[in-house]
Amino acid sequence: MLPKFLESLGDTIAKEWVAKVLTPAFVFWFGGLLSWALHSQANWNTLEQWLNQKTLVQPLTTLIAALLVIATSAIAVQQFELPVLRLLEGYWPRWLQPLRRRLIKGQKLKAEKAEKRFQALANMGIENLTPEEADEYVQLDWQLKQTPTQSDRLMPTQLGNILRAAERRPLEKYGLESVICFPRLWLLLPTEVKTELTEARARLNTMARVLVWSILFEVWTVWSWWAIPIGLLSAFLAYRWLLNAAAIYGDLVESAFDLHRTALYKTLRWKLPKTPTEEQASGRALTDYLWQGFTEPEPTFEEPEKK
Repeated sequence: MLPKFLESLGDTIAKEWVAKVLTPAFVFWFGGLLSWALHSQANWNTLEQWLNQKTLVQPLTTLIAALLVIATSAIAVQQFELPVLRLLEGYWPRWLQPLRRRLIKGQKLKAEKAEKRFQALANMGIENLTPEEADEYVQLDWQLKQTPTQSDRLMPTQLGNILRAAERRPLEKYGLESVICFPRLWLLLPTEVKTELTEARARLNTMARVLVWSILFEVWTVWSWWAIPIGLLSAFLAYRWLLNAAAIYGDLVESAFDLHRTALYKTLRWKLPKTPTEEQASGRALTDYLWQGFTEPEPTFEEPEKK
């Protein structure tokens, strides 16, 4: 009766059903059900008996209860996305500071080694590099871009360094502190730019959520040993995808400053800088102004453009 019930669902409901079940929460609970059913023949017979029931009331009630459990657990795990991302970046409690310092020291040595090799290849002349050396040069350039230039700004994890480097690039290029300026810039961005940034951030959060579910999947080892490799493989892939999503999100935030920072100057009636050197000073002054305001008569505001 249950298969016939599912077949009777309309197109709209079916689409909603697919959208709901194709989530990490559904995969988690389905994996748990499967591990339980395969744990013993008795469990499998119980599941088969439930699926072949002639009456619809009990399977339907169980199905609704299962959907509520899936939805509730998905909402609960979603609340941990930001804390998990913060932990993965390297913002740890005080009792983990010794480990954090040790890992940062390792990240510093890794960055210094990459910088030394990059400079050696650059001094050889790009045109003189072999294809293998040229590939290594490009990879090192990308690696260094994803690492904060100042050693005292390094984070203990690769994810933390990717996001920290992206956060600091507007400051290094334009004197604009992204943590302070980006919320204001966001309000001035075109709709399509906001959409791209929102989707990139959503992918970042999704990968963090998948990582959490992958770790939780290990609980099913109480019934099936194969939950261990599946959970570990899923967690590994989720973390790799998380790094890619973070790099894309960081590049988009940097691009928003590259292309639209003048909107911030104009809206705040701040004088537009004319040279990169002048922009560094002007950007830092604008950051200070947004953070705590000025009481001095300088700088003076520009007259708004007449439309």
